Amino acid sequence: MIYGSFFGFELPVVLLSTMDDVNTILLLSVIFGVIQILLGLGLKAYLLFRDKDVLGAISDGVGWIVIFVGLIILILASMVFPNAFLATLGKGVAIGGVAAILIASSLAANNKAAGFGIGLYNLYGITGYVGDIVSYTRLMALGVSGASIALAFNMIIEFLPPLARVTIGILLFVLLHTVNIGLSLLSAYVHGARLIFVEFFGKFYEGGGKPLEPLTTSEEYIDLKNNYNG
Repeated sequence: MIYGSFFGFELPVVLLSTMDDVNTILLLSVIFGVIQILLGLGLKAYLLFRDKDVLGAISDGVGWIVIFVGLIILILASMVFPNAFLATLGKGVAIGGVAAILIASSLAANNKAAGFGIGLYNLYGITGYVGDIVSYTRLMALGVSGASIALAFNMIIEFLPPLARVTIGILLFVLLHTVNIGLSLLSAYVHGARLIFVEFFGKFYEGGGKPLEPLTTSEEYIDLKNNYNG
């Protein structure tokens, strides 16, 4: 419905064209990613505040949220709604987030210099966040590829002679689109799970429960004897 495509055939209403609106779809994918990452950081800050770790909540959660908010304001003020004041405000907010991370890391450590170094290393994590955001572009790739493959399959069938279209063409239509649907479902499951468990859960989730204990032979009620006499 969103891409205005049904089994490769264009619908009367096309909200986003997989041929003409690729950049818009890419931007929406990144926006969804940023929202989910911010939600993960918010959950991280909440859990740390709940555990009375205020400095940890600031350095690992709140500080990063402030940085992201500042960068979003800066990008909007520079590319979407040009405004010098908002651009300066965005820079100030982002710098404030950086300062909050450095100060909180220093205060949390016994050695202030070492804590400042930890804060700098924490800021190096921006490269990881960039990678996480880029990972969400796979949403664009999945959406565009599914519709484009369906269109390509229909073009292949249209190349057949008229008689072949209503005979072998029907079989090809069912077979090829079934394969495309299967690939789309598999991709949605695999890539969706990756974005949730890696990019999202990785921001706040901490494993717990019982450790895995591999099966071993219990000899509590067993007495093994070697009766081999050579």
